[in-house]
Amino acid sequence: LEPVDFDMHAMILDLRKMFELKACEKKISLLMTGGGEPGRHIRADMTKLRIILINLLGNAVKFTSAGGVDARFSLSPVSGSELEFKAEIRDSGPGIDKEGLAALFRYFVQTSSGLLSKSGTGLGLALSQDYARLMGGDISVASVPGLGSTFTLRVKVEAGDEAKKPDADKLRRVMALLPGSKVPKVLVAEDTPESRSLLASLLRSVGMEVREAANGVQALEIFDTWQPDFIWMDIRMPVMDGLEATRLIRAGRRGRAVKIAALSAHVMGKEREEIDAAGCDGFVAKPYREKEIFDCMQKLLGLGYEYDGESAAESDRRNLEELARGIALIDEDSYRALAAAVKSTNAAAILDLAGQLKITLPGFARALGQCADGFDYESIRIALARHTQIGEKP
Repeated sequence: LEPVDFDMHAMILDLRKMFELKACEKKISLLMTGGGEPGRHIRADMTKLRIILINLLGNAVKFTSAGGVDARFSLSPVSGSELEFKAEIRDSGPGIDKEGLAALFRYFVQTSSGLLSKSGTGLGLALSQDYARLMGGDISVASVPGLGSTFTLRVKVEAGDEAKKPDADKLRRVMALLPGSKVPKVLVAEDTPESRSLLASLLRSVGMEVREAANGVQALEIFDTWQPDFIWMDIRMPVMDGLEATRLIRAGRRGRAVKIAALSAHVMGKEREEIDAAGCDGFVAKPYREKEIFDCMQKLLGLGYEYDGESAAESDRRNLEELARGIALIDEDSYRALAAAVKSTNAAAILDLAGQLKITLPGFARALGQCADGFDYESIRIALARHTQIGEKP
């Protein structure tokens, strides 16, 4: 366990943003309540807790096609500074029969619904339960076929110290490299196109030079011809995995200077040992956040950043509010143009629309521009989906 002090409510807001778009696309409700009570700062292994909740919420949204998902979070005292964190996640999905419940938390075993969805590996719930037990708790489930399921997570945490927060710069969004800084050449090796594109876009948005590889063999080829300063190496890739690619890079004379950071959804001890042994300089667990990416690169390359004047959470909240207000006011042609630009991930078209609206809707135009500059299509999609769902736009 790697406990840190953090704001439980901020984590829940982050998770809501992550799943809100998918819920809107499926036309199901997503309610997430609690977590904002006094004393919401807790001390726990935030990475493992976040992975558990992503698995539980992700399954609930994935398997619910009508109705919705209701997630409730709470803290209750145990003794001294010890607290119990509880998350109760109810869905109106297909439910799980007795046979499925008996095998639910076994590694590499999927329920009938999971097999029908043709997605997943049968690892998420098993890993989540192991993490929950490692944190002094457990996951329980109650389900009725045809009526839905309720997963209840309980783990032990401690009261956190609000004063033990990262430096102010660490809480704010990175906007660019410091003027005069050397622009690092960064290779992103990741087999999933969406994940690779997202990370590459994030790095390019602050001025880094980026190339992409879909497997270890491509990573080796690009390394030999381009000589990057830094490599984000996904551990699990086809053709050649990230561990083997890292070992081959390190074996060459030119491979000693490059910094390599591993990306993996699995953070158990054995894999961490293999990552270190292969020659990686750092490690970030999936699903990662922007802060973790930039912090790792700052530590390994000594980078300096320019920061936005407000925190990432404040910026996201303000942008969503401006987007919601603006979309309610624009005409039908502008709405359709924006929807088409977002669907095709056309940042230039979004910026063009923002330019047309900067006089009449300056706040909305500014929010659109910031989203386009940061390749944040998700926030615009969420705002569009909200209005489509409630019938405010055709």
